[in-house]
Amino acid sequence: MLVLLEIPCRCTVEFDVCDRRPLDNLYEQAKARLGDEYAWDTAYIAGRHGLSASEAMESLDTPWLSLRGRILGGKGGFGSQLRSQGSRTGTKPNDFDDCRDLYGRRLRTLKEAKSIVEKLETDEKTREDAAERRRKKIAEGLREKPAKKHRFDDSEYSRNCEEIV
Repeated sequence: MLVLLEIPCRCTVEFDVCDRRPLDNLYEQAKARLGDEYAWDTAYIAGRHGLSASEAMESLDTPWLSLRGRILGGKGGFGSQLRSQGSRTGTKPNDFDDCRDLYGRRLRTLKEAKSIVEKLETDEKTREDAAERRRKKIAEGLREKPAKKHRFDDSEYSRNCEEIV
């Protein structure tokens, strides 16, 4: 039986295997032909397009299989690292200035433009108020003030002056 085997370097190699135990025979032939180039203790043969190797061997005239390697687990602890990192950065961001609106403009530039317009409006109002205060002050300074009448109502002083005269 002719079998095509795709190896990890994206090459396809052709093998002629026996009909009794084709997968075992294919594994032995691949190991002999490819040598110690692969980690054979973690390698396995799988079918392509979601089929298992045995399904591919039974259903197809010329099965096309692939040689794959298992990824061994590490020391672990990655989940706990993620959990601890999440607790450090658990606060949600309040700064959305780098986001964009539906027109593609940055929110930061819109806020800056709005603050500049508000500042200009308040500056105009303060200028107008200052000019009005100056006008009032000038008008008040130009207005003639009535002469002050001084009243002298000290009766004791008046008596003393009369006695002296």
